Amino acid sequence: MTRWQKTVFAVIMVQLLSILILFHLLTDNYRALGIAKYAVISSIFMASFFQKRPAREHTLLFSAILFLWVGDFFLILAGTLPGVSPNDLWVKIGGMIGFFIAYFSLIFAYNRNVTLGRKDFMAMIPVLLVVVPVFFILTPHTHGLMTLWALVFTFFLSYMAWSAICTVHRGYYERKYAIRFAIAGYLMFLSDMGVGFSFFYPGLHRNMPWLGTEIWLTYIPAWTLILINLSEDKLRRE
Repeated sequence: MTRWQKTVFAVIMVQLLSILILFHLLTDNYRALGIAKYAVISSIFMASFFQKRPAREHTLLFSAILFLWVGDFFLILAGTLPGVSPNDLWVKIGGMIGFFIAYFSLIFAYNRNVTLGRKDFMAMIPVLLVVVPVFFILTPHTHGLMTLWALVFTFFLSYMAWSAICTVHRGYYERKYAIRFAIAGYLMFLSDMGVGFSFFYPGLHRNMPWLGTEIWLTYIPAWTLILINLSEDKLRRE
């Protein structure tokens, strides 16, 4: 990595460590913790905003980070505003739409040299090993419109993670960048499985604070890897 990339990575990891500490110090202060969380997301967005975007792939990665920032406005910051609850339906729907567009952008970036060979099917295994049991655990706790949104979102999330893993063997991107994409995609997938539990499983997030730690330990490094790839001049294999 370049010096800039190493610096950005170090700064964001320090911010992540601070958030993990604040989980324990600000357990009952949702507003302060929410603002601190959104500050980390905003730092990723601001760093991406000033990056050059010489190719379509760079534009797609920036679009993903932009809508990550928008989605987290609803899921993290909106709930800190007076009169707004993080459990309000419009807050959850707004956040899911933001992340839906973000993942759609990543899917477009990942779907290059698409094949359906043995390696592609093998890449489904780590995704299915997680999504199938989570689906059966959470489905009884979803109702109405949220059930439909959860199904659609889970499909696109799983497809995004699978596509990210497939970049390693499809040969469109330089291998080291493809490995970053694969790690980032799977970490996002694990993070959002945790978010699914916090959304739909009654009381789990409050009673098991480790869930928030799992979400952020996978979430922030994943998007930091996307930011690092965005800062590369050339992603494609020559």
